[in-house]
Amino acid sequence: MENKTFDWPLARAHTMNYGALVGIMCSISFLCSMYGLQSPSLGLISNVLALLAFIVAGRCIRSFSNNIQPTRFGQACWMAFNIFLYAILITALVQLLYFTYLDQGRLATQMQHITAMPEYRQLLEQMAPNGNADEIIKTAISITSSPARATSQLLWMNCFMALLLIIPTALIGITGKKQQR
Repeated sequence: MENKTFDWPLARAHTMNYGALVGIMCSISFLCSMYGLQSPSLGLISNVLALLAFIVAGRCIRSFSNNIQPTRFGQACWMAFNIFLYAILITALVQLLYFTYLDQGRLATQMQHITAMPEYRQLLEQMAPNGNADEIIKTAISITSSPARATSQLLWMNCFMALLLIIPTALIGITGKKQQR
């Protein structure tokens, strides 16, 4: 396939599909992390899925580049951005549904339990030397009081992480062995 121009609509359609796949992986990772507070094995599964989602996004770009249309670095960055955008939207929906219907205050209770530990309190006081550790704890727990607040905090965190991962994902997507046809 020797096209001189990049087929943006085709790439957008594929990034939607790839974003759905990565979004499902991130959503499962989120759910495992929420239940991983009680079960360490679920916490481990959450971390593995989060790492795999990043690798899968790069492999999807590589598959598109090898099998559908050759892709340059800038185009791969655009595809990675779109994949993460769609994945973030799917994950935010799952997070909102989780905090609205499934959480029942579990995260806030876990945060209160963790912040009551003397080791955590000592660490927090070392990190905040001006003595406002109690205010930091209250703010952290208040974020979980509303499903919309918790979801928006996680949404912004996911956006920031996606911005950091765009270039490495694009590099995974454009490197590797090209398949012979």
